Formats: sequence, structure tokens, C-alpha cells
Amino acid sequence: MNRRLRTPAGSIPRVSITDAGIYVRFERPTGRVRTIVRRLWPHLAVDINRHGKVIGIEAIPLPRRFSLRTFALEAGVHLPARAAARAQIVVRK
Repeated sequence: MNRRLRTPAGSIPRVSITDAGIYVRFERPTGRVRTIVRRLWPHLAVDINRHGKVIGIEAIPLPRRFSLRTFALEAGVHLPARAAARAQIVVRK
């Protein structure tokens, strides 16, 4: 993996969990978004904005076990402990 990507300063992760997978959003996308696929299967991808900041991380299928810190680390994203502690989790069925 190349350099570690960064989340926007002060962002609060919003974790959406579905039957299919998980998406951690750090900010709403505005404008053009680029997706970097880190792994094909199990699928792991990072969405970044035009400034190179992470707007989200996606994994399919839903991991059996995970923590936000290790999830971000696998995706090559620097996630400050303070941001991980403030995460909001939404389960969608």
C-alpha cells in the first residue's frame, strides 16, 4: 500500500451496517469522488474527495469482527483515536 490517507480534521465517522457490508462515512461527498480499491475480495475500497481526504471506507461482505481502528488501518487510512471514539453507528436492515 502507498501512503496512508487522512480523514478530514474533526470529522465524526458515521458507520452504516447492512446485510451486504459496511460503509464508514467521514463527510458528505461534494463534487467529484475518486474510489481507490484496496482489495478485490473481500472488497475493500476508499472514497476520496478532490483534495485527497477520505470521505468513506467500504467493505463487502460485512466483516464478522472489526474495530474502526483496524478497519481503517487495513484500508490504509489514518484514523485518530478521538475520531474513532466519537463514531455513530447505524444498522440498516
